[in-house]
Amino acid sequence: MASVSTSALVIAFQVVLIDLDMTITTMMWVLLNLLLLLACIVPTAGKLEDMFGQTNIYIFGYWVFVLGSLGGGFVQKKNQGYDLIAARIVIGFGAALLFTNSSAIITNYFTPYSKVGLAQSVLQMFSAMGIIFGPLIGGGFAQTY
Repeated sequence: MASVSTSALVIAFQVVLIDLDMTITTMMWVLLNLLLLLACIVPTAGKLEDMFGQTNIYIFGYWVFVLGSLGGGFVQKKNQGYDLIAARIVIGFGAALLFTNSSAIITNYFTPYSKVGLAQSVLQMFSAMGIIFGPLIGGGFAQTY
């Protein structure tokens, strides 16, 4: 989900820019704040994982991501994209918690360590598929809606 979210908006850039009456600078913040949050929060999310448990932080990150995505779906033109920036910040925080904990959970729950490599490769495969299909999904939504 997080990899789709990071790549889908790139294709829909012009449509979102025009429909929400945004400036280029505001749209750049919409695109980059998620990646900025990923870079900043991923190192500290590991500490949160140690304090509150991997599964709890993963579930919390999932719901933060979902709520941010819902918030991004209800943006209004009158706010000129600032509500979309806020929604993407929430999405970025949830995505950072998801990215950090998914690999750790897989490593801990596959007890025969010979299977960990296979499990990690499946996780990375689905992440790559999200990056590949994100622009297709974003382009489909941009043309349809």
